[in-house]
Amino acid sequence: MCYITKLKGGYFMSNVIYYFSGTGNSLAVARKIANQLGETTLLKIHANQDEIDTTPYESVGVVFPVYYYQPPLFVENFVKKLIFKKEQYKFGVVTYGSSRGLSLEYLRNQIELMGYILDGEFSVIMPGNSITQYGALPNAYSNLLYRKSKKNIQNIVDKVGQKRSTDTLGPRIFERIVLSNKKLGEKTISSRQGFAVLDAGFHFNENCNSCGICVNVCPVQNIHLENGHPVWEHKCEQCTACIQWCPNNSINFHDKTQKRKRYHHSEVTLKDMLSI
Repeated sequence: MCYITKLKGGYFMSNVIYYFSGTGNSLAVARKIANQLGETTLLKIHANQDEIDTTPYESVGVVFPVYYYQPPLFVENFVKKLIFKKEQYKFGVVTYGSSRGLSLEYLRNQIELMGYILDGEFSVIMPGNSITQYGALPNAYSNLLYRKSKKNIQNIVDKVGQKRSTDTLGPRIFERIVLSNKKLGEKTISSRQGFAVLDAGFHFNENCNSCGICVNVCPVQNIHLENGHPVWEHKCEQCTACIQWCPNNSINFHDKTQKRKRYHHSEVTLKDMLSI
């Protein structure tokens, strides 16, 4: 069913937003956009999806985090399954801690390969959450970024609601410097290719109570329980949801994360993450 809704000077039909999220940052942004747009279906990107028909919707958005200057491979593969129609407004929103890099360029190129145009390109800075590299930022700083994101999200809602085309968003100056260094650029781009087997570094300790939250919170269904404990299946996206949402801090990555503070978006609950 398609809905008609009034929005600032015009009418639009229903929208759909697909999101990928490990710690809740992208979910929080996607949910706020959906709520402010109105009549928007919010859908989690999950494993084992076949071709997805988006043609009943007038606007289609994809919201996802940036990993090593790029989209998660899981998201790239998902976009290839989307069935569009020419007249739809198509937009992408990336959440990032420091660098948006080539993430929107990858999305734009993929949609162009499918014969369509990415009309809207947006980015929202959020608290960094790569616990394999650093612990959670101070709450005061995270809250500052949450507040700053509100204005950015309102801008996204206004442009999507009016179906306004935007400028393309590529790497910023300092990101271009990194990518222009052949050795460093190639290392950065290739790092994502090795994510799948990096889960060999995940392990659990005696605090594991076999609750299974890690299994259910993993967006790519990369974990199962054996004898009540998690086993990783080497199709990891390094979202670290298993670490960040473990209620007993049982899961860690090598010897790097044991003393680091966990993070998830303050407005996102475990129930939110587990819903599909």
